[in-house]
Amino acid sequence: MELGGKASAIVLEDADIELAARECARGAFANSGQACMSTERILVSNKIIEPFRQAFLKEVNAWDSGHGESCILIQHAAVERNRRLARSAEEFGATLLAGNPHAPEALPSLGQESKLRLRPAVIDCVDKRMDVYYEESFGPTVSLYQIKSDDEAIRLANDTEYGLSSAIFTTNLSRGLNLASQIDTGAVHINSITVHDEASLAHGGQKNSGWGRFNAEWGINEFLQPKVVTYAECA
Repeated sequence: MELGGKASAIVLEDADIELAARECARGAFANSGQACMSTERILVSNKIIEPFRQAFLKEVNAWDSGHGESCILIQHAAVERNRRLARSAEEFGATLLAGNPHAPEALPSLGQESKLRLRPAVIDCVDKRMDVYYEESFGPTVSLYQIKSDDEAIRLANDTEYGLSSAIFTTNLSRGLNLASQIDTGAVHINSITVHDEASLAHGGQKNSGWGRFNAEWGINEFLQPKVVTYAECA
C-alpha cells in the first residue's frame, strides 16, 4: 500500500544545474503536485545555490502547468491548504520566490475567480517552525533549503515521517550511490525526477509512506503465502 510522501531532491555542487532545475520543476509541479512522489523539498549545496535558484525559477516561470495557466487542483480544500502553508511560512520569516498565496486566481476565459487554480509556489528559507517543513502539500508548493555537507543533506532528507521517493543530482556516481544507501525511502533516483515508477521494479515506501511492494513479481508475492515442504527418503 502506497501512502503519503515528502520527497526530497538533493542537488550537490557537482550536479548538472540545468538538468537538476528541470527535473525538480517537473517533480514539484507535474500533476499540479498532486502525487505522493512529488518533490516537496529541494536541498541545494550552498556552493551553487544562486545559479540553481536562477535556473529553477526560470523553469518555474515557464511551467504554469505547461500551458501558461495556473495549476489546477482537484478540490478547493487543496488550494486552501497550499495557501495556508505558504502564508504560515511567510509569517515565520520564509521568502516566497514564486507564487502569491494572497492573490485570487482567475478563469482565463471568463475573467472570474477560480477556486481550483493556484500558481506554483517556491518557498525559500524554510525551517522547523513552519508547517510546510513537515506537512505534505500535495499541491504545487516546494521548499528550498541550503546544505553545507552530505551529512546535512541526509539528515534533512530523513527528517520526515514519510519515506516514499527521493532524488540525488550529482555527476559522481559513487557519491550518489553512497548517499542513496543512507536515505530512508523506498526509491532513490539519481539525476532523475522523484515521480518515477518502473513497472518492472518494486515500488513502495518506508515509515508512514505505506508497506509492502507492488509491480512485477514483488506485487504478486504480496498476495502469496510461502510454504516450505521437505522430504527425507526413508532408509
